[in-house]
Amino acid sequence: MSAKYPKQQSDAEQLDLATRAAWLSFIGGYTQGEVAKRLNVSPVKAHRLIQLAQQQGMVKIFIEGEPAHCVALEEQLAKQFSLRSCLITPSNHPNEDDNEASFNEVGAGAARLFYNILNQLPPSSCVGIGKGRSLSALAEKLPKINRADLTFASVSGSFTRKFSANRLDVVQQFVERTGGEGYFMPVPYLARDDVEHEMLMAQASVQFSLNLARNANLYAVGIGGLKTNHYLHSVGLVTDNDWKNCVQLERCVI
Repeated sequence: MSAKYPKQQSDAEQLDLATRAAWLSFIGGYTQGEVAKRLNVSPVKAHRLIQLAQQQGMVKIFIEGEPAHCVALEEQLAKQFSLRSCLITPSNHPNEDDNEASFNEVGAGAARLFYNILNQLPPSSCVGIGKGRSLSALAEKLPKINRADLTFASVSGSFTRKFSANRLDVVQQFVERTGGEGYFMPVPYLARDDVEHEMLMAQASVQFSLNLARNANLYAVGIGGLKTNHYLHSVGLVTDNDWKNCVQLERCVI
């Protein structure tokens, strides 16, 4: 049984979708069915969104609205990296890289997309969940949905000594939003050495969680970044020396 998107969805979100639908239709040259797939909505919804854009006077010689710039960049990235879809959200915090408030826009955009994806998952699906600030923002913005048949499984170690790190393990939040079941990975995020790693991997409970993660139908993970504000570094899960080595490796790869 699928749930409808909450009635309290804001007019701003509807106009955002309408702008994207209009850009894809009139500028991108996509068919109505293709627009529906790109936005993860039904063809009927895509048609209504395009109509809304026209009624609001957004369709002229060009598409008005801030999201139109994002859609143009999405199109470039999708083509360059052969992506099936891409979503870019505008930010009101361009100079606040170390502020978690800068993740609000990403969380709102991702939550709308993720909500539609969850609605379309087959019964009894498993979703592999990573951790981090972007996923935490997504979980906070995700509307409640009746999908008690879903299972959410951590794809990385869950336990650390610091609350600042553990609070970004968001499996519980997805369970609360959906009514589904959740499983943590019962190991530290990082093993101390190879001996500890082998010992942890030998545990039956760890193998159970690993199998759930490996066989998930869908994965939601944050790609992170090699900045000094990256949460792994900021909460002390990696040392300054490790971080310098990571940054040097990034330069070599690039």
